[in-house]
Amino acid sequence: MRTGRFLCGLLSLFFGVAALAAETADLRLLPAPDRFFEAAAESAPNTAPPEGEVLAFGLFNDPRLSVTGIDRIAVMTRDGTQIPLAVEKDSVFYEFDRIVSLRFYFLVDADLADDAEAGLALSWGEDVAASNSEVEKVILDPEARSRIRAFQWGNADLAGPADTQIADIQVIADSSAGYYFLWYLLPMAIIFALLTIRKLAVRRASE
Repeated sequence: MRTGRFLCGLLSLFFGVAALAAETADLRLLPAPDRFFEAAAESAPNTAPPEGEVLAFGLFNDPRLSVTGIDRIAVMTRDGTQIPLAVEKDSVFYEFDRIVSLRFYFLVDADLADDAEAGLALSWGEDVAASNSEVEKVILDPEARSRIRAFQWGNADLAGPADTQIADIQVIADSSAGYYFLWYLLPMAIIFALLTIRKLAVRRASE
């Protein structure tokens, strides 16, 4: 029994620390693709950056993303300043009660957006606390195209062209996908092992 309790406590501590640890990824701003402005052909645009600022928009669905709320994601500058995000409400996708994909935009000064060494980064995890907000469907204004960007995170070579990382629907062929799936089985295997240990301990106590 003591062994089972010890293992439960150890696993709880491990997964608790893992859930709290923040993940980070470098951000790059790229020219906005044509698909960003397709919705404006059917509905009146409702989103454009103010003068002197650039709007960066895109879909964020890193395989490591798994957070409990939109306030657990932040864009940071090199000096540690946090930039608020406007999250498109209907784009937030949950898996097992945790957010794994969402679209959002943020605003940066035009000088910062054009600086290749600006040092923008994404940070997410349960120890991140951000003052983000939700907005309705984002319809970008084509008239402001020169001040609208797509964002790309992490290693650009892994994502291929920028459009593949900001598309509404994304299909990725990954040779390691089978290994990702096995992570979902890990909690079940752990529970089964603990139950077996407990059963053996009870049997020995009764002998």
